Amino acid sequence: MHRMLSVLVALAMAVSLTNCDDDKGGGKSEEEAQLEKLVGTWTLTSATLDGDSRTTDFPGLTLTLSGTFTQGGTYSYSFTGTRPNPSPWPESGTWKFDSNPNSQIIRLNDSQKMNYSLGNGNSQLTIEFNYQGGGFAGGRVEEVNGNWQFVFTK
Repeated sequence: MHRMLSVLVALAMAVSLTNCDDDKGGGKSEEEAQLEKLVGTWTLTSATLDGDSRTTDFPGLTLTLSGTFTQGGTYSYSFTGTRPNPSPWPESGTWKFDSNPNSQIIRLNDSQKMNYSLGNGNSQLTIEFNYQGGGFAGGRVEEVNGNWQFVFTK
C-alpha cells in the first residue's frame, strides 16, 4: 500500500509539473503592450488649452510615435504639420514610460510629465499635461502655459 501511494504521488506531481506554464513569465510586460498600442501615426482631432479650443493653431498636425521595445527604454516622437510659436511641443524628441506605463509618459526633452489614455478600440489617443515653460519654436501664438489636452486618432 505504501508503494502504491508513492507511485500515485509521483504520478500526480509529474502531471502537475507538465501542466505548469514553462514560459518563465514570457508574457508581455505592461510597457511592451502599451508601446505596441502607441507606436504609429496619430492625426490631431482637437487641442485645448485650459478648456479653450486651440485646434486651429495646429493645422495638419500629425504625431508619429516610434521605437522598439526594451525594458525601461526610450522611444522617439516627431510632428509634421504646423505647430504654433511658441508651442508646448518640440518638433521631435524622445520619451519613456513613467511609473504607470498604462497612463503616464515623460517627454525627455524637458522632463514634461504627461498623462495619456487610449479609447475607441485603441484608435484614439488623448494626451494631457500642465505646461509651464517658454515653449518651443514652430509658428505664431502668444499663450502656451496651462493645462493642455490633445486628442489624436490613428
